[in-house]
Amino acid sequence: MINRLIPNYPAFLTIGLLIVVSGLFVLLAGRDILISIWVDKLFDGNTDDGLFKAAQTAEQVIGHTLTIWFFLGLSFIKLGIGFAIATIVQNLRLTGRLSLSSYASAGLDEAQRELDLFEEPWFGRWFTRFLFSGILVLGFFFLLTLWWDVNLVFLKDAEFDGRTSGFAYEAYLMIERVLGAVIFGGKFLGEALLIFGILTGLATIIWNLSRQARNLPELARRAMNEDNPNRGAPLDGPVAPSALVKLGTLGFVVLALAFPLALIRSGFIGWALGRQFEGGISETALRLDGILSRTIDPLTNLGLGILFFTIALLLLVIIRWLGEQRRAYGNLSAEVSGAPIPHPGTEPQLWPARWVTPFAIFGIFVIGFFFFTMTGVRDLNFNYLLSLQFSGDTVSGAYQSAVRLDRILG
Repeated sequence: MINRLIPNYPAFLTIGLLIVVSGLFVLLAGRDILISIWVDKLFDGNTDDGLFKAAQTAEQVIGHTLTIWFFLGLSFIKLGIGFAIATIVQNLRLTGRLSLSSYASAGLDEAQRELDLFEEPWFGRWFTRFLFSGILVLGFFFLLTLWWDVNLVFLKDAEFDGRTSGFAYEAYLMIERVLGAVIFGGKFLGEALLIFGILTGLATIIWNLSRQARNLPELARRAMNEDNPNRGAPLDGPVAPSALVKLGTLGFVVLALAFPLALIRSGFIGWALGRQFEGGISETALRLDGILSRTIDPLTNLGLGILFFTIALLLLVIIRWLGEQRRAYGNLSAEVSGAPIPHPGTEPQLWPARWVTPFAIFGIFVIGFFFFTMTGVRDLNFNYLLSLQFSGDTVSGAYQSAVRLDRILG
């Protein structure tokens, strides 16, 4: 089924663009209008007016939806990019198979052996599944967001009616807080799968491209010259960018880690709310909830940084192998025509390619610094801030300094 979807990558790109544009010009604009309506009613003192209640509820529902709306649109764009990469891979595979088949028909046994052993590494077989799984995960959490929206409507109705106690209200509030944490972390699992699918797709391009650059010109030489001493010898194998794939796997794990951490955080949220409903307070649950909420966001940025850093390096490797392929065919053409073989020289890079590595290294350094340094400092400061609050010391200079530092680091 996935193979039938791959040629439709322009449609997925268009769908993603439409979702993003509609979010910008419809949902955001509608939310601004609703905010202006209920704020005007609030200033006029008409907080019992039905329009005030409807506008405030609708504004918060749209706010809920926007937490995943742009993720969904950008995910369709990533899916389109991934399927475009899959189209390139399919053409490279076909070119390699047809070329090997032609050389095998010309009597080159080594070409037939390569054709029989033609099997891509695991990432070449799995990258389209990563892409498809990612959009399915995002779709699931979008549907979960709709449930979150419906629950919010019930919660606001209960608050407007003064029903702020009892099992029903507590259930609405519990679902509101817990689902918010789960959806926030879950959408990054879908993002991790999509971006990792793009990354492994680029690695598959390198594998196929290196195989063709190394083997096809050499097979042409052997086919044209039956006295070639290398005829029948094994061919050079393709290059798998294993180190970069491992680095990308690390980025995938770091980014996907946001989901289990969000599940753990939702448990602490439920614990704290349960104690609150009983008239008590759980310092441990509040501390751990605060620490996780301040850790998940920089963790996702670190994972995204590693993934995009790896993608930048993979693109540079693709550029290098394209140059290798062009030089290999250039040398072959020179040999066939009898012209002197051009001496390999250092080719000037295009200026954007020269800046890819410095920007990528600087970006991953900045993200890593803020994650390992700023996040740790903020977590320690948050624990100190809570200790002051629990002890009732909320007017001292130390408390005010801790509040300022928490806001600044945030």
